[in-house]
Amino acid sequence: MAIPQAFIDEVLARTDIVEVVEQRVPLRKRGSNHTACCPFHQEKTPSFSVSQAKQIYHCFGCGAGGNAISFLMNYDRLSFTEAITQLAKAQGLNLPETSKTSQPNSNPNLPLLELMDKISHYYQQQLRIHSQAVAYLKQRGLSGMIAKTFALGFAPSAWDSLVKAFPRQIPSLSHTGMVIKSDKGRYYDRFRERIMFPIRNQRGQTIGFGGRILVKGEPKYLNSPETSLYHKGSELYGIYEAYQANRQLERLLIVEGYMDVIALAQYGINYAVATLGTATTPEHLKKLFRFCNELIFCFDGDAAGQTAAWKACETILPFMEDGRQVRFFILPETHDPDSYIRVIGSQAFEKEMRSAISLENFLFARYLDKVDMENPAEQASLAKSLGQKLLSLPRGTLQRILQERLAKLVGINGQELLAMLQTHTKQIKPAEAPAEPTVFRKPKRSLTHTAIAMILQSPGLVAQLDTIPPFETTQSKSLSLLTELVSLLKSNPTLSQSAIIERFRNHPFEKLIQMLLNYPLNFPTENLLTELQDSFKRIGEQLQAQYIERQLQLLKQNKLSLEEKQLLLDKMTHKREV
Repeated sequence: MAIPQAFIDEVLARTDIVEVVEQRVPLRKRGSNHTACCPFHQEKTPSFSVSQAKQIYHCFGCGAGGNAISFLMNYDRLSFTEAITQLAKAQGLNLPETSKTSQPNSNPNLPLLELMDKISHYYQQQLRIHSQAVAYLKQRGLSGMIAKTFALGFAPSAWDSLVKAFPRQIPSLSHTGMVIKSDKGRYYDRFRERIMFPIRNQRGQTIGFGGRILVKGEPKYLNSPETSLYHKGSELYGIYEAYQANRQLERLLIVEGYMDVIALAQYGINYAVATLGTATTPEHLKKLFRFCNELIFCFDGDAAGQTAAWKACETILPFMEDGRQVRFFILPETHDPDSYIRVIGSQAFEKEMRSAISLENFLFARYLDKVDMENPAEQASLAKSLGQKLLSLPRGTLQRILQERLAKLVGINGQELLAMLQTHTKQIKPAEAPAEPTVFRKPKRSLTHTAIAMILQSPGLVAQLDTIPPFETTQSKSLSLLTELVSLLKSNPTLSQSAIIERFRNHPFEKLIQMLLNYPLNFPTENLLTELQDSFKRIGEQLQAQYIERQLQLLKQNKLSLEEKQLLLDKMTHKREV
């Protein structure tokens, strides 16, 4: 659904961001702003600030920022449309009837998501009326409360339960993989006589299902197929429930199955997620590290578990930026997390889990187990093979420490090890590694940034400008942004900072705009107009100087036409006169 910009502006104008944030994060008044510890990263000293005057929030620690819409999207994990709808409802506004033409913020899968949620409620109702399914869950030691938390349900044994329950939505049922079309053209349910585990995304929307057979039969577990909603290589079972239980997740425990996640939650370990029967992928890791910097992977102690642990280790290495921790918790051979926690209890389980082997020690142990350290040839082979593996780590302190550790093991210094490796391989940053640094860096101060900051912090300045220099923006992206911002405010002089942020959502400079809204200006507020005009003048002078320098270089190469030579002469004469 395309939401008119005017409606979005009205919702933001009526919304008080302090009220929105304070319903979720305790705020403390400090001067003209409200502060708190940031809900988007771990910190002890509050650096999260909410401005009632500007209707924006900003964290000076991690760089998170935006307006009320952005806060709901990031904190409640809502889509753009869901956030607007919630804010509008709070102000007694209804979304206007609009064209169905899709836009970047609309979600074409919304009707399918709504259907999947209805199916989940249907399965939950079926669980309540099928005593054998309830008895199975009790026999597995699950309480009614934990079943409700994870929205467990039951698929009846009939072949056409969903077809009958949703007769007008059969095409959508087929699209989501919930029913299958037979060779005779009839539709039948994919899941029958199974305990149903709804797979929810981080916003709590049902995107797929897992089903465990209630009686004997194969396969024991059956999952939804790949659809436009569900991609098992990037989804995590239990991530929504973990986030609801822990808004500031310190760690995540990654296990294999649905029942592992649920049993651990019942025993108080409510930060476990499962990879839905597939190996850990780069997409999984990107999602996991968005929630926290400490991951613990739990594996069975058999040969298959050891193989899975090694594959996970290789996948994780390119993501081990400084500050991140990963451990491997290897269980006794006869246990999985569900059974092991019932045997030793939650306290002992957590104690063992937190003392599990680190990824770094697991990696070294894997290589050292196969090497005779008394044999120089094998030492040299270890330096080469393990050294090359360490090159897949992001450059940083951890990589240097582990390279020094390896060098010491084989009796050489770190520089010698690097020199040896450089003769064998070229260090290439893996494509899967996160592109953006986790440490927030402030933009460098420049004339253009200062001018943008002045306008963002006092949008009314633009209406007071008599003239605006016709900047040549082809050579500078930040100048293009400055020109675009001035043009926007010339046409809409009453826009608030919150509304400006919204106009630049998904813009390449969205983060820069949020930062410059809090950029320190080293001059009094009453002098802003004079300072802005002076900045424009100096930017113009800089551009002219750069133009003259470029043209003089071309003149030396005899690459200027007569007209270009005359224009250069005019500009140089004008500069001398000024």
